[in-house]
Amino acid sequence: MAEGVDFVKVNGGLTRESFSAVVNASRRAGLPFVGHVPRELSVGEVSDAGQRSIEHLDRILRASSELEDHLTTLLSEQPLRRARILVDSFSTEKLEALADRLQRNGTSVVPTLSLYRTGLGVARGEKTIVEGERLLYIPESYRESWAAIQGGRPNHEGLLFDKYVELVGFLHRRGVQILVGTDVVKPFFVPSFSLHDELGLLVSSGLTEMEALQAATRDATRFVDLHDVGTIEQDMVADLVLLNTDPIENIGNTRSVASVVSAGQFFGRAELKAISSNIRRNAASWAGDPTGR
Repeated sequence: MAEGVDFVKVNGGLTRESFSAVVNASRRAGLPFVGHVPRELSVGEVSDAGQRSIEHLDRILRASSELEDHLTTLLSEQPLRRARILVDSFSTEKLEALADRLQRNGTSVVPTLSLYRTGLGVARGEKTIVEGERLLYIPESYRESWAAIQGGRPNHEGLLFDKYVELVGFLHRRGVQILVGTDVVKPFFVPSFSLHDELGLLVSSGLTEMEALQAATRDATRFVDLHDVGTIEQDMVADLVLLNTDPIENIGNTRSVASVVSAGQFFGRAELKAISSNIRRNAASWAGDPTGR
């Protein structure tokens, strides 16, 4: 903590022994641990161990399958039927028990629906995703490398995405805290835009507009133990996004930004337009390697 570490992130590739070591080290350091569910453990096990959050929904869906104990073998033998197997073996009773377990343990879920929705759009070749204006904020070298992966199995991916949306609504109704998060460095996945996408998808899943906004502001900041940001009230840090229209009436209105206050500096329409144009110019001129080599 003295070095500025806020939490420890668990990686899905950890062994059971490595996960136990992370848990013990985190407790000794007084740090929360969050993140993925290691392949050798179940969602319930990491929640019981004290993991504060679970990122993504893949493992939650698998844990809700009547075939959970056989999925690793079954999906390796029939990878093309992955979505159908997971959806057809889904058990409401298993999800209900798991949701109650997460709620009792205080384990939050970060669904990243926008990540799955982008993947579905790529599989379908949707122009707003694979050719949309948001890609102008991404270097051309990235866009060219992403173009090679277009196409896929849209029907199967659509089936899976619909089930993920259903999961979020169910977890929310059972009292599991839902937090807003997206992802980075994924094909056709553009930061900032993805956050607005996530808010809309959470509302589509059953959260109210206010609940979705709170999941991205107040609830998210309290989760990482920040108490001077996340709400608009006296004695809070005055970082604000001012909108032209009310997001409580329509969550899509979060995209209608009028001005921003950040670190005591005001950015009006002209300043925001200039910043946006500068990002696009830099993206157009950047000649880096998207592979990081």
